[in-house]
Amino acid sequence: MRQILMLSLILAGCTNAGAEAEERYQMVKRTGTNGEICDAARDVAATYLREGDEEEYRLWHTHAGINCMTAKYKGRDSFPETPDRNEANEDAQQAMEAMQEAADRVSDPANDE
Repeated sequence: MRQILMLSLILAGCTNAGAEAEERYQMVKRTGTNGEICDAARDVAATYLREGDEEEYRLWHTHAGINCMTAKYKGRDSFPETPDRNEANEDAQQAMEAMQEAADRVSDPANDE
């Protein structure tokens, strides 16, 4: 019984590091700069290399190469252009304009009448 308990505790601690690295990559891809995306893809490739998963390592090594070339040519600190990101930028711009209009109305002396 004690051996079964120990085995279950050991198995509970095991995780799929490659899948976790891929989840981090997807999060960075949605929010990060080209350089951060490059680094995250390299991390996924390195994780699969440590795990000895050659097929996934090859795939992510290629992904990292593409992402890092993009970072090199477009700039590590630049953000990739995606429809979701462009829509979010437009929404943020509209919100900033609305806030500025509200601030202008509050600070306008003509509104004190």
